[in-house]
Amino acid sequence: MNEIIDMWKAERPVEGKPAKGFSILDDVRQVTVYRATRKTGAYSHHCRLIYHLGRLYGMWSNHPRGEGAPGMRVLYSVSDNAESWSKWQELFPRPGPVGDFKALGLAASPGRWLTFNGQLYATCSLFSTIGFSQRGVVRPSDVSPIRDGDHPAKVREVYAFVAREVNPDGSLGPIFALWDNLPRDLAFKVQEPSERDQEEVLSLLKDLVSKPDDLPSYARLEKEHVLSFCRRMPWCSPGELGYRMYYPNAADGHRLSEPTTFPTEDGRHVLLARDPLASHRMYVSFSRDGGLHWDPARATNIPDSPSRTTSVVLDDGTVLLIGNQVAPRFEDADRRHYDRDPLTVAVSEDGLEFTSVYALTHGAPEMRVKGVGGRTRGFQYPGALVRSGTLHVLYSVGKEDIESLSVPISDILGSADCP
Repeated sequence: MNEIIDMWKAERPVEGKPAKGFSILDDVRQVTVYRATRKTGAYSHHCRLIYHLGRLYGMWSNHPRGEGAPGMRVLYSVSDNAESWSKWQELFPRPGPVGDFKALGLAASPGRWLTFNGQLYATCSLFSTIGFSQRGVVRPSDVSPIRDGDHPAKVREVYAFVAREVNPDGSLGPIFALWDNLPRDLAFKVQEPSERDQEEVLSLLKDLVSKPDDLPSYARLEKEHVLSFCRRMPWCSPGELGYRMYYPNAADGHRLSEPTTFPTEDGRHVLLARDPLASHRMYVSFSRDGGLHWDPARATNIPDSPSRTTSVVLDDGTVLLIGNQVAPRFEDADRRHYDRDPLTVAVSEDGLEFTSVYALTHGAPEMRVKGVGGRTRGFQYPGALVRSGTLHVLYSVGKEDIESLSVPISDILGSADCP
């Protein structure tokens, strides 16, 4: 293996110990946002969170039969105080018929919360499962129409990004496309980009593609796609769009996914990405031009389940890394996934070395509703933000229920200061 970048100075997870041996934060408040049933859909995942005009807004994917299956939709809920959440509502409806976990077809997945001129927008990607491949390998010659032991991973093709306004009174605006490659036979009406205000569409699209965080790995916008879009939309130039080549290749050839990015005080940007293969390490890449170009990513000693990880940067430059930094061993070919338990927060003063780590919640229950595909036990795929000295996290429990937690930042940093 190539040189390992030493970024993890915190304690290592220990298999068999409660919370993997990590210290457990005391003053954590947890709330159920969505409790799944077979009728409402017992696959719930891909959490996104934003604070807007005094309220927390959360959205997540939802399906009755499994991850990424045809007919997957997006739900949302709102909270005024992080102690209670509104009853869930449908944010983006099913784009097509409901299919089984292994079926091919059209689905919707949460994108990112965005704002424009003080108005809140939700975005989502419309994609189709077109076949199955080996994990970490997607070549046309390797794609099979049938999921089997040699082809366990779904291969997805993105058609479009769509958006809609979410108003303070709970009403929703019409769904409109940010990308003009809409799929055929879409089950709901979508306005074309040309039907909307050009400044609105350009601003939202620029915000969406300028940072890889909160975009699914299969929703990567390649440079030729951006140029093609700009040719079709003469009012939109590549320079205005600010295209960023944000998925660096790994130096060892691994195909990375689900990155999180943040700036450092020395002017660089850091990208930490998940390795879907069995290294159980996060990979790191650096940019010196604000994220326009990235170095080849290299393996680190940051442990990873693997799972999706997100980051929050505090006003003083401290970086909080929230995810499942729980793998007790690297290169463990016998364990593709360690249980995503506990949900952790790691602390770095400079974004380059993480010196402490804590359990936010642990002891994940078994899933209640059986027969749902693509789920794993644990607390996972967080959306996170800091507001008024409190860390707020929205996450799935076993890809079944949705919960939120809140913890004072002072508790996290105070614990980090203790010997």
